[in-house]
Amino acid sequence: MEGGREKIKKKGEIEVKRSIKKSDKILVSIILMTCISLGLALWAYLPKNEVMLKAKANDGNPIVVDKGTDAAQELPFDGQPVFEATLKGKFPDYSQNQKVITNLTRGPIHGRSSVITDQTPTMAVKTEDGNIIQVFIHHSLPFEIPNHSIITELVLVDGEGNIKNQLWISGGTPSFDIGKQFDDRSYAIAELLVPVGNGQYELLYTGYYNDKDIGPSRLVVDKDLNILSRSKIETNGYPENPDNQSMSRASMNYNKDIYKYSYIDLNGVTKATRTDAYNTIKLDANGNYTTPVLLTSMQEAFDYGVKLGYGKGELPEGATDGLLPESLVRSESQEYVAISVLTSTQEKPFYFLNIWDETGNLRYTYEPVSATIEYLQDISSPDYYYFIETGEKTYLKRLEVNEKKVVTIKEYPKGTSLLINPGLNDDYTYFGYTNSFSGELNGYGTEPGLIMGNMDKDFNILSLATIDSTEKLNVRNLIQLTDTNVYTSGEVSGTQFVDDFPTGGPYTKRGTAVANNFYGILNAEDDFAPIIKAPKQLIMNQDDPALQTEQAREEFLLTGEVGINNYEGLNATKVYDQFDFNRSMSPKDQEWLNNRINRNPEKIDNPIDWDALGFDFKTVGSQNVTYFVSDSQKQITSTSSRVNVVTDGTIYNKKGMLDAHNFHIPLTDVTKVTDAALRSKSNYAKLVAWDIETGDSLLSLPSKEGIEINQEQLKAIQETKKEGIFDLTFTLNYGDEPKQQTVKVYVGGEKVGDYVFYSTDFTIPWDISRNTTSEELLSEEYGKVSAYQISKGTEMSNLKVSDNAVATFKAIDPVSGEVKQLLPIQILEPETNKVLAESTLGPNGTVYYRYEEVVVQFVDEAYQLLYDENDTNFPASTTLGERIVGKQLNIAEETDIITQKATIEKSKGYEFLNYYQADMKTVYPIDGLEVPYLEGKGWTAYLQFKGTLRFIKVPETMRFENGKVSVKDQKLEASSTNESLFIGDNRTAQEKDRGWRLYAKINQDFVSLDNDRLPNILYYNDQPIAKSNVEIKMNNSVTKTEVKLTKDSGLNLRIPGGTAKKKTYGAAIIWELTAAL
Repeated sequence: MEGGREKIKKKGEIEVKRSIKKSDKILVSIILMTCISLGLALWAYLPKNEVMLKAKANDGNPIVVDKGTDAAQELPFDGQPVFEATLKGKFPDYSQNQKVITNLTRGPIHGRSSVITDQTPTMAVKTEDGNIIQVFIHHSLPFEIPNHSIITELVLVDGEGNIKNQLWISGGTPSFDIGKQFDDRSYAIAELLVPVGNGQYELLYTGYYNDKDIGPSRLVVDKDLNILSRSKIETNGYPENPDNQSMSRASMNYNKDIYKYSYIDLNGVTKATRTDAYNTIKLDANGNYTTPVLLTSMQEAFDYGVKLGYGKGELPEGATDGLLPESLVRSESQEYVAISVLTSTQEKPFYFLNIWDETGNLRYTYEPVSATIEYLQDISSPDYYYFIETGEKTYLKRLEVNEKKVVTIKEYPKGTSLLINPGLNDDYTYFGYTNSFSGELNGYGTEPGLIMGNMDKDFNILSLATIDSTEKLNVRNLIQLTDTNVYTSGEVSGTQFVDDFPTGGPYTKRGTAVANNFYGILNAEDDFAPIIKAPKQLIMNQDDPALQTEQAREEFLLTGEVGINNYEGLNATKVYDQFDFNRSMSPKDQEWLNNRINRNPEKIDNPIDWDALGFDFKTVGSQNVTYFVSDSQKQITSTSSRVNVVTDGTIYNKKGMLDAHNFHIPLTDVTKVTDAALRSKSNYAKLVAWDIETGDSLLSLPSKEGIEINQEQLKAIQETKKEGIFDLTFTLNYGDEPKQQTVKVYVGGEKVGDYVFYSTDFTIPWDISRNTTSEELLSEEYGKVSAYQISKGTEMSNLKVSDNAVATFKAIDPVSGEVKQLLPIQILEPETNKVLAESTLGPNGTVYYRYEEVVVQFVDEAYQLLYDENDTNFPASTTLGERIVGKQLNIAEETDIITQKATIEKSKGYEFLNYYQADMKTVYPIDGLEVPYLEGKGWTAYLQFKGTLRFIKVPETMRFENGKVSVKDQKLEASSTNESLFIGDNRTAQEKDRGWRLYAKINQDFVSLDNDRLPNILYYNDQPIAKSNVEIKMNNSVTKTEVKLTKDSGLNLRIPGGTAKKKTYGAAIIWELTAAL
């Protein structure tokens, strides 16, 4: 004892022998007046350190699902057989991680309610015989003007959660008449409850300490709540309430010094006479007043009216300024640190975290934006002042006192309240409430509720238990009664959380308008990791139509079936969790746990990360797939199961499986396809073979015991010099019943994805390429194109040259020489014509010109040679030279043809008829035509002329010898000796053979200028020529005929005697040439 009384001890020093801290734990209690702070005390036993035993050997490569994301989750190694005592033996095929945490289950929870607001302060202590002394407060705050009621009771709660005793701390039984204040003998404001040794417990309060006097008081009781004394705290001559400031708040410093301090009524019925500073009084060793210290108030520093926008000194009704209960401490340098609040009954409060020097001058202020501040006393120290800031979100922050700065440590969802206490091993325990399981709380729940668990030294959550509740809970106290029982108390906004409201309290009420107190027992129990049994020996066929979607494959992997999603099947994944199903305060059901199979507990809605778990539907073979399940605490149990991924081509017997696939190999690499290569990682055939039970590979076994490859077929592949398709057979000799699988080996060609193209480069003449089609280019004559789907071994029929390539190819004109172009081949999907694959290497088509020599012949109608008047042949033809096949040729525009045609026409023996093609029947088009291809034999065209029968030359005049006027007959010869008439005949031979006839006649008798006539005197030789035609000559087969009209032959005049006169006579001779019939 010091000065007649034992020094006040912390709750943890004597009563709580198994507290979460081995060092001293300060227990202080608060009375919330105008502003009620949310306080939480932590249960020390929850959760205890977990044990992790790795049933699977650690290979240094743990599985991490959702790796690389914020939700990355490392899985434990495969669990061991079930070891949880209540389940052991009942689930022989299940696995369980050897992990245990301590969790809470619900015991009896009772409500305690009055007609006014009920509050549970952090004032509760465990007695030496295992009971709890608890303070409950009932008040009508905010103030009812002009009076208010504050009533405090002590209750004794046994280890079963039942109230064994109760007393009103000021000695009077309350009427709960809110119209009464100091006149009610029950008026009392509790400030601090501490054990003082010898089974005694002291409560500091402001209220009645006898029947008529009110003041700073203390009440001492024993463990059974029997009153040992009630007395006034001596003020040593100082006012009980200096400057009319209410000294009803208290706090304990880190060195166990106790301070009483004030809140200031700024404008109410108990208005303080001084508002610029808080009176702060340290109690001496006997618990009595010492000299007050004045700490600058927030009203002085900031002015509440100004903060609200009213103006300086203008305050709302019911305005107060005060230090929060239990928030005042002192640093190593004796600075004061505390939380202040400016508030009122009508306007929003303003919170401030302040540092004053030892004389009370304000040195530092931190003011959050629209948020409250709650001091975390049990984890703070003289240098670091931890607090919870609650506003739009909830933050864990720290004031570094010496540096005078605030640091944000953690951020929590909006609507989260939290109290953090020291743990057992340099870590922390916490208790609180949340509306949202996001951010730091992600994965632990979905519904609003109570939260509790462990944090590491950096405040990272290690475990979290929940109690679902739509009612807001403020947990004020958690005290360990035994190793398995925990006392809890606090406030609840409704009635659903509590089991009942036992009678005998101040008032039994079921309303939810104001808070009710609750108290009761939580049981600490081991919470084991869940158990799991994975499907066994699943076989999944890549070619199964039912497994072509991710959803279908996932259903099959989880349930052993597709389209049912039923976990009741014999080969479905089975999971169970004893605690979550039967003991949890938020019980779960089987469907809930099924939905957590293989789901990341950090983000339960994420798709299952099958890749990380070892499943790959695209890879044939035996796969060791991990299955896991997590419980409400995110405890995970993992196990493994063998999944066999096969194809339609997979062969198997009772012991083994073999799968090989068609493959492609470049022609240059055929020698690399060896027996060893086929069994190695290069694995041309994707050859896999394994033991069905163990998954062990069979490829390294001797051929006769494992896998045999047909050596003759392999040799043929290795020695081939040509592209082609080969068979290769694999035999599964493992087991009692050999099985065979034959694959196709595509040698050479161009491989594009799952397809291979075969083709040949080719040449094509321009006259064909310009009008070619895709089908023609693919044909055996040119590209010799074929294509196959490697995996299925089928030839593809729907092929074409790409449209752009065909168009470009057709436009090639090799004017400067041959032109080569790549012709990409496309494989089309039959129904949609979607391009499945396209070649990039061939075939290449080379376009060139081919030529024909063009000859033009000049012929008559019978296609005979032409000849001139002298029976000399005209040139039979003109050679135009080699011309490009397919190019347009217009003979009529060729210079040589024009010249020769003109020459022939000029001879006048022929008339031009037309141009004819080689068949001598078809008229040559006026615009010309394309030079045809005639295998290089040349091409002939014709210019056809019509031969004529004509006079080549007819003398214009003929003179005869001068006769005499005589009575005798006279014969007068032509005076010229070389006058002739020439006839040309260029007709066809047939017409010429028929000949022609020459006729002559005169149009009138010979007549003189004076019209004297000499009739019938003209003769051709001896043939008289009259006014009608007289045949002079006929001929045939002669091109040119001369009819002589000279002196010795031809024309003559025979003049009868006595008829002629000395005159000049003349007559016109008409010559007529006709074809003989």
